[in-house]
Amino acid sequence: MKHGGYVIKRKMGVRLIVGSLFAAMTVVGVSPAFAAGKTGTFNGCYAQWWDTAGAGYCYSSSRSAKQLRVLCNNQGDYTGGWVVIEGTAAPFDRHECRYSVQSAYVNQSTG
Repeated sequence: MKHGGYVIKRKMGVRLIVGSLFAAMTVVGVSPAFAAGKTGTFNGCYAQWWDTAGAGYCYSSSRSAKQLRVLCNNQGDYTGGWVVIEGTAAPFDRHECRYSVQSAYVNQSTG
């Protein structure tokens, strides 16, 4: 009988440890890692990105074609269409990645 009681206590102890580890992993897993960044401004335009989204902005930009690129993790990257912008367009394009954004940038055509 003592041996049986020891096994029950041991199983309960293992369950408690496993449950505690699972709870700790859940708390860590729930807290998101917010990655964010912003490119430098060129010709009045820049790209900005957050955890899962990226966008392109132009303020007082001279007339030229712009294109947003968002580099997504674990899926294909986003390449927006070319948009002719003169002045302000905020944002002129945006994209939401399924998992996370690595970076983003704005292509500009001079011709």
